[in-house]
Amino acid sequence: MSDTNNINFERHRKIVELGKFGGEIRWEKGRLLFEQKKTDGWKGLAETWQSYLADPEMGESLQSLERHIRVYAFYGEKLGLKYKDVQGIDVKKLEKIKRVADKKNYREWLGKARSLSWSDLVRIIDYGEVKNCPHKHIKNLPPRYRCEDCGEVFLTKPE
Repeated sequence: MSDTNNINFERHRKIVELGKFGGEIRWEKGRLLFEQKKTDGWKGLAETWQSYLADPEMGESLQSLERHIRVYAFYGEKLGLKYKDVQGIDVKKLEKIKRVADKKNYREWLGKARSLSWSDLVRIIDYGEVKNCPHKHIKNLPPRYRCEDCGEVFLTKPE
């Protein structure tokens, strides 16, 4: 392998390695922000909670930080999970399944969030798991058609 290839591969390895820590860092950030809010630890550092989160030193948008807090509050505080329990699941999927997950079924929903695409996960949450749908109730949403029974989307109207 040439020196250039070695450098490129080493750089790629570092990028992949750093990516492994991204979710854990966001989880920890959510945990710390959750504690700051719960204990009013932000007071004295900013005039309002929103201005505290909006501080450029936070390094993320207010919306993103609030999402990390909500995800940690639900999975970490309410369900008592650790980061390793949700590792590898996109934070937006974690937030989406909060609507249907609880202490009894969260493992099932975490499994679905890991294995399903975003659109399949949303469809199951919105319509439930419908098998063998005959697609009789098609709603025209140009240029797509959606079955009102199961939520499946088609580009052409099924027969």
